[in-house]
Amino acid sequence: MRDERELGRVIGRGVQTVAPPSDLLAGVTRRRRRRARRQMVFTAAAVVMVVAGSSLAFWREAPRVGVQPVPSVDQQWPEAVVKLPVSSADGKKYRPVAALGATRILVAVESGVRRIERLEIFDTVTRSFRVLGTTPQATTARFEVGASSVAWSGPGGELWVMPLSGGTARRVGTARGEVGALSVTPTHLVWSHALTGVYRVPLDGGKTEEISDSLRLQAWPWAVSFVDGNPAMLHDLESGRRIKIDTASSSHVRCVPRWCIGLRSGALAVWRPDGSGLRFLAGSNKIGDILDGRFAISHPPRESVVLDLESGRTGVIRASSDFGLGWSYSTPTVVYWGREAGDQEFSLLNLLAVR
Repeated sequence: MRDERELGRVIGRGVQTVAPPSDLLAGVTRRRRRRARRQMVFTAAAVVMVVAGSSLAFWREAPRVGVQPVPSVDQQWPEAVVKLPVSSADGKKYRPVAALGATRILVAVESGVRRIERLEIFDTVTRSFRVLGTTPQATTARFEVGASSVAWSGPGGELWVMPLSGGTARRVGTARGEVGALSVTPTHLVWSHALTGVYRVPLDGGKTEEISDSLRLQAWPWAVSFVDGNPAMLHDLESGRRIKIDTASSSHVRCVPRWCIGLRSGALAVWRPDGSGLRFLAGSNKIGDILDGRFAISHPPRESVVLDLESGRTGVIRASSDFGLGWSYSTPTVVYWGREAGDQEFSLLNLLAVR
């Protein structure tokens, strides 16, 4: 029998025979360490991706810093929004014409289709009406307010004036065609037809005088000349001053001496006539106006945005089936909405009351 020492030698030789070489063991160890490191990297990367993904999702859903909802006009200018009755005491419909100040609104009373029966003044403080007088031949829905008179044109171009203090309307001349623009000065009525030509007649009546055959009246003393359908120059008919209008890359442009409004890059924008001060109105509306020389407004269908170009404040008017601007020839001073069927009152923004 083999003694214990021989058995130990046999076992030792067996172990040496089956044991892997030392470099193999080192390689296995290195591979295991690499796998462990890769697993740690993959795990860390997965954690980073999850965290980053969560962060991205958060920032996508969070509102942009500094962006606030646009308030309604009655929230932005509560002192300037009032309610008016839809109808007069005798059941005829009221239509706003213009603001006469912070607390008085000139309204027309309709007695039928294309028929204005009389003019009244609504006091927003006392909520009372005062009749100015009847309006013969007032078949259009546009009037123009001067310092002491209100004027309009009849179906044959007849020109009429009425004192703002009230009284009888007087015919002062004939425009010989449809009136497209009308202004009241202290001494004259001034007008243009639908295209070009500026004319005037004394408020007391008399001979019609042509001021220009190539310009179109905007609001006295300003007239405008056009090139390719866009306004090109503003002309002061009293002083002779001229303002060149920058309409580059623009369409559907309308201008007053201090501002223009139109489409730029497919969006509604306002800018100075020289091209400076460009601003875009919020929303997707494509039609707008300059009101009272100070406010830009976009028209529905969805909603109307009013921008005060002096203060930068903005208010919104929700869409209404009866949204409208004041019935005046020059830039309107009132905006109204909310005359739905069955309503007893409608809302009106008086731009002359905005502080």
